[in-house]
Amino acid sequence: MGADDYVTKPFDQRELLARVRNLVRRVRRSRDEGEGRSVRRFLGWTLDINNRVLQDREGAFVDLTRAEFKALCILSGSPGQVLSRDRILHEIAHRDWDPTDRTVDVVIRRLRRKLEDDTRRPRIILTSHGEGYLFAPQLH
Repeated sequence: MGADDYVTKPFDQRELLARVRNLVRRVRRSRDEGEGRSVRRFLGWTLDINNRVLQDREGAFVDLTRAEFKALCILSGSPGQVLSRDRILHEIAHRDWDPTDRTVDVVIRRLRRKLEDDTRRPRIILTSHGEGYLFAPQLH
């Protein structure tokens, strides 16, 4: 139901305090680890996942749709790994992909345009024909 811990009555105050401190420590550690990975830098671009912000090389903010943002997050979260259209579509639209569905291709095309990635020779999001898409740059 979402509970992290529970204490039955009657309880000792020291035990309750110890459990609360442990929970606070785990939440802080989880938040700190998440913040460390929430900013992804590649080829001069900065993607801040927690704040839902993409900045270009000059620091200007780039507007992304919800689908473009989610696609960039999932792709940059697995650099060098081909992600299927089905997996990307499931993440951005919560539905399964079928061969006639071009949603993913349209989102990737718009994302490439916003990332100034040459569609003829992309450097950021590569197409793996018949399989899906690959995020090529190394993250810094």
